[in-house]
Amino acid sequence: MDDMEQANENNRESMLEQLAQAFLELEAQKGSSEDKVQWVEIKQHFSDLETILNKKHEELQAKEREYEGKQLETNTILTQRKAAVTSKEQDLLDRLQELKDAAVASIVEARANHQTATLEFVYDGENKDDKLLSKY
Repeated sequence: MDDMEQANENNRESMLEQLAQAFLELEAQKGSSEDKVQWVEIKQHFSDLETILNKKHEELQAKEREYEGKQLETNTILTQRKAAVTSKEQDLLDRLQELKDAAVASIVEARANHQTATLEFVYDGENKDDKLLSKY
């Protein structure tokens, strides 16, 4: 970046020298006149333009840094929110799995209770073996 700035500075100086030379040649051909522009005024004008452009450049750089800071902050917040959503999603999935497991356990328990309630032991007097009688 320094090489580029040095090249721009050299180019600016070269252009000012060429302008000064052209101005002197014009002065030499034109002669003296009351309303002619002085070289000092032209040089001051270009110096003022350079100052204004440098100020605008600095303002734009400040705005760019501010924008980059806001963008970084926004990206950080977005990352945090994504993490929070992922965490909540996982919590809900875990809770859903717990409810499914509880439902399955309840079904298994109810089924076991239902099967033992429907089966009865029967003694028929003739056979001393216990037999199971199903109500189905």
